[in-house]
Amino acid sequence: MRKILIGNLLALTVLLVNSNVIAQKVGAKAGINISRISYSGDGETIEMIKDNIAVLTSTTYGIYLNYSIIPLLSLQVEGNYDPRGNKFDPDFYNYLYSLGSKKSYTDFAFDGEISDRLNYLTFPVMLKAKLAFFHVEAGPYLGFLLNAKQVIKGSATVSGQTMSIDEEADSKDYYKSTDFGIAAGAGVTFNLGPAQLMAGARYMMGMTNILKEPSANESSKHQVITLFAGVAIGL
Repeated sequence: MRKILIGNLLALTVLLVNSNVIAQKVGAKAGINISRISYSGDGETIEMIKDNIAVLTSTTYGIYLNYSIIPLLSLQVEGNYDPRGNKFDPDFYNYLYSLGSKKSYTDFAFDGEISDRLNYLTFPVMLKAKLAFFHVEAGPYLGFLLNAKQVIKGSATVSGQTMSIDEEADSKDYYKSTDFGIAAGAGVTFNLGPAQLMAGARYMMGMTNILKEPSANESSKHQVITLFAGVAIGL
């Protein structure tokens, strides 16, 4: 089913680009992603992740073309720089230390922030229904992984000695190069002379297990809430 939906998404985009249909509006938008990665599977590490996870906030931006189908219905094709990931509470780093050192993490104290940061270029195709100033939207998206890294910043105390930690590790090889999911949202639209202003919120749910080589029953999928605003002009 996922392969069929991805094929339909690509076919629809190519059809719009190569057809005689003209976009009525072209616009740019920016906003904030509030994201996390949902983890499922068996084992102590998965349970520790679930107990210590926190959302990651990052800036997103992109461009879009809006095609009118009928007066109250349109199709919007977007290209977005789309950062995603999550943060972990300090106890998770303490736990990782205990795995590597074979010692209890009560002998090691970390205070700071750990985050997994994955940056995508995503292409949503959203069907939008408009009534007065309000609109609702839904559709699939396809994302391409640009880069990924794990960031650790803070301080650690070992045997009474405190040291600062500021590390970044490339983690792109752990993740698949593409992500596919569905999105839905709502917002408001206002006409201001030749320009059209809009704002809204969108929820994106990943359908792909983003891990390249997951262990048995292990799965990681994106969950993202985006708050955005944008401006468009007619063509």
